[in-house]
Amino acid sequence: MSVQSLTSTTDALSVLRLFNEKVDKLLRGSFVRKVFPEGHHLTLHFPDGTYEERCPDEGDIDAMALTLRFFVQDSDGISLRRIVELYEELPVEDRAREAARRARQSVNAYLDSPFPWVIQDEKLTYGRVFDSFLYGGLAHAEGNKKPDYDAWNEEPLLAAIMKFQFVEIARNLIFVLASFRAMNLRTIRQLESPQSASPQA
Repeated sequence: MSVQSLTSTTDALSVLRLFNEKVDKLLRGSFVRKVFPEGHHLTLHFPDGTYEERCPDEGDIDAMALTLRFFVQDSDGISLRRIVELYEELPVEDRAREAARRARQSVNAYLDSPFPWVIQDEKLTYGRVFDSFLYGGLAHAEGNKKPDYDAWNEEPLLAAIMKFQFVEIARNLIFVLASFRAMNLRTIRQLESPQSASPQA
């Protein structure tokens, strides 16, 4: 193995370990304990518009969001897009590359799918709901995302509905991240094995 490929493998291991470290942080957090397996719910009462909810509290959601953002923005190098690109370059089995591709494709398809309700006369996607919460109020307050976040929080019932949906989206994403974590562990073991240092690697 050349010095260049050794450096590349070392860098890859560092990225995979950082990804898993952040996933572990999510899995240790109180947010996960309150939503898995089915720990959160929202019950609406019509026609009076009241509701009952069991949901992670504001601190739980804030802490989760600050860690989850690592996996959806490219600046820290461990977004799902970056990890899939890394798997394309690693000396791993084709099935590992394909599993990484399929996982990311399923996430993108889910986020692009239509939200089940029309909110304030708008047809939304799960991705828009997720981005508006994450970047419009929780991890950031970006100008083009904040109007949605603010509008959804003006009325208590709508705020409860949208918060519940954001929690459900985050829950589904964390489930996928946990599967990546397991795959990364296998890949790390493979890259650290003596066989990976052979010229064929």
